[in-house]
Amino acid sequence: MLELVVLCLVSLLVVWFCIWQNPKCNGKLPPGSMGFPIIGETVEYFSPYSLLEISPFMKKRIARYGPMFRTSLAGQKVVMVTDPELISSMLKQEIMPPIQWFTQYSVKASGEDQFVLSASFHRYLRSFFMHQLSPESLMTGESIREIEQATRRHLNWWATQGAIDARQVAKKVDMVTEYVAKKIGYDEPDAAERLGENVRAFVDKRTSLIPLNIPGTAYHAGLKASKNLMKLIDETFEKRKASKINHHQTFVDHLLEELNKGDTGLDEAMARDLVLVFIITTSEAITLSITLAMKLIADHPKVLAELTKEHEAVIESRVEDNKELEITWEEYKSMEFTHMVINEMLRVGNLLPILSRKLPKDVDINGYTIPAGWFLVADQTVLHFDPNYFHEPFAFNPWRWEFFSFVMDGEDDASNPMMEEMYANGIGGVDETPSSSSSTTTRKNRPIISGEQLDVEAYAGLYTGRTKIMRLIFIADHCDNPGMQLEALRMAYEEIKKGENTQLFREAVQKIDGRLGPNYMMDAAWCTMIDKKAEQRKEKLENELNAYRTNLIKESIRMGYNDFGDFYYAHGALGDAFKSYVRTRDYCTTSKHIIQMCLSAILVSIEMGQFTHVTSYVSKAEQTPEALDPPTVAKLRCAAGLAHLEAKKYKLAARKFLEVGPELGNTYSEVIAPQDVATYGGLCALASFDRTELKNKVIDNINFRNFLELVPEVRELINDFYSSHYASCLEYLGNLKSNLLLDIHLHDHVGTLYDQIRNKALIQYTHPFVSVDMRMMADAFKTSVAGLEKELEALITDNQIQARIDSHNKILYARHADQRNATFQRVLQTGNEFDKDVRAMLLRANLLKHDYNVRASRKL
Repeated sequence: MLELVVLCLVSLLVVWFCIWQNPKCNGKLPPGSMGFPIIGETVEYFSPYSLLEISPFMKKRIARYGPMFRTSLAGQKVVMVTDPELISSMLKQEIMPPIQWFTQYSVKASGEDQFVLSASFHRYLRSFFMHQLSPESLMTGESIREIEQATRRHLNWWATQGAIDARQVAKKVDMVTEYVAKKIGYDEPDAAERLGENVRAFVDKRTSLIPLNIPGTAYHAGLKASKNLMKLIDETFEKRKASKINHHQTFVDHLLEELNKGDTGLDEAMARDLVLVFIITTSEAITLSITLAMKLIADHPKVLAELTKEHEAVIESRVEDNKELEITWEEYKSMEFTHMVINEMLRVGNLLPILSRKLPKDVDINGYTIPAGWFLVADQTVLHFDPNYFHEPFAFNPWRWEFFSFVMDGEDDASNPMMEEMYANGIGGVDETPSSSSSTTTRKNRPIISGEQLDVEAYAGLYTGRTKIMRLIFIADHCDNPGMQLEALRMAYEEIKKGENTQLFREAVQKIDGRLGPNYMMDAAWCTMIDKKAEQRKEKLENELNAYRTNLIKESIRMGYNDFGDFYYAHGALGDAFKSYVRTRDYCTTSKHIIQMCLSAILVSIEMGQFTHVTSYVSKAEQTPEALDPPTVAKLRCAAGLAHLEAKKYKLAARKFLEVGPELGNTYSEVIAPQDVATYGGLCALASFDRTELKNKVIDNINFRNFLELVPEVRELINDFYSSHYASCLEYLGNLKSNLLLDIHLHDHVGTLYDQIRNKALIQYTHPFVSVDMRMMADAFKTSVAGLEKELEALITDNQIQARIDSHNKILYARHADQRNATFQRVLQTGNEFDKDVRAMLLRANLLKHDYNVRASRKL
């Protein structure tokens, strides 16, 4: 009987597990796994991981299932989304019916049913919140003054405490909740203390894998704290409503004003719930922001130095008697680098890592059906660390935001042009302003390397830094079109003036020679100013480096040499830059430091044309695989490919370029563009690979196929070559030649590559046949019979084609070896070698048997 009960229970558990793993759906569910019943995959999802990293849970599932997959978290069925377009659609409410919106903890606490908000009401709430927290409200209110006063007070207190735990002091009652209490109008004597205790209890104990309301559990403690907060909010509402004074300064006052309008769709229960949301999110966000800011700035001395410099400049700009005044709105707006740090901190900190929507009815997305009642969750962390949008995404680099302006005028714009530009082109290497995003996108999406005349502006837009300037000057030096030459020089002139290289500026002015008018003449004042600043900067760097050497702090010395390298590189002193970068090797303390040193040395070596150094430092970087992320691996392969190309080792170059992964994106625009990877790799492969290798390593290479899509003509000529459509293949090559000759790395190799490709085509054409009519072959290759005959003579002489030519009848006869005789000869040779080896072994055995050995005479 007991066995039967156990069997039934096991069967029920198995059925339950199967039902859980295969939820009901009226269509096709996204791929994924639901984990164990109830718990799902919650434990793995909430597993801790480092700050500058994508969750291992997300990385594993994205690699396995793609950008949309199903799972189960904390008892809820969830579809996770990481695709930017789907996330954008979620935010714009394009793919789902009215939102089922609620805060579960407040619903449980107040006993209210969950409520459904329409998309229009959601937009109203968003507008209301944005108005309360907009720059305009900061400018006209007391927020900036209150924040600065609180900050100064608490920093002074921290200074007396010695070492502090940033997260704990940020959580303290008087650090965060004092400000939040003022914002909601809770002005009781012990307001900050009461509010802080309940907020901490709620935030610290709300997370529970199994939401059971049992005394003693974290979930129960969180609900109790939520009820206390709701009671506090009720008291504040009643007091504000009873007040005869029209405050209109706190969040609650503004909500009451909205309630009095009567036509907003907002009721008092909903308003009180919004206050709870405001308290929790604001308290948690401020705590995390303070902790992150302290951690990230402390870990990056250059950022701290730049912030200090900017803030000291603000103080110095004040009148002498007003040095200690509180910060003004205009001063706050002027802090450009501070805003850059804030944006970068928000990016890497992911204060709001997910956005969720619960679906009241089935929704179809990208061929999949998400059932009613499921949550659609967008994970923004993956986007924030996507190398397609952010150059070196796992690095804390506030300077990545310096190309964007920050809106400070308080307008409530539904769209964000900065983000639109970022998502259109990626962060790395954007030269145009956000207003030109559409035209920039159009240019970047069109084929740059084509049979048409080179579009210099679009071509230059693929690159950044010094290589952009050098490529433009190279085009001006080697093109025959005067208009194109002047356009390249004009763009080079403008690009140089954005930097600090006065020597390169003088060379560009000399090449222009007044042909572009008075606006592109020698600017002596600019050169003098830049040179003067360079001397001051160099002196400062020398003093800093000497101080670092005195203190014997390896990391500071390394950064000092690295700063010198950056300085010399910016001013065109490539030899000194290389020496400075290499000197950092002795002070590298981590693998990442070594990789940074190698990449810097490689960059300068490529600019100097010292490709032996490139090969050497690529090899050194590859010796620290633990620090190599996919984008860095892609960069190293590109650099190795360029080194092999320069050495005319075309087969090795092709292999390196073919190994470049899609992670490269636009992250290496200071050296190479994705279009170059396709062009260099495709041409080197055609010149050196046999037919089988071309098929397996190029045509069937999924990663390289993505690069080939950027240069359709290279893709087509490879396919034509493999398909033996030689006339079309050679026509593509002919169309591309003029533009390829303007490429700084390909220029010296175009002739050799073209000859090798043509020779391979000739060999491939003749290989299957015993005899070939040279007249037909000449037609296939669009050449004369006499010219073809000379080409075939050269190939026969070089022993690349085994054939003989009948010059009278113009027929090529294959000279195939006698396979039968060749086989007999190989058998005889193998037999003779075997006989020789056996005799030698027998002789040795006999010598050992008779103990006959000769010892070398001893030398005195």
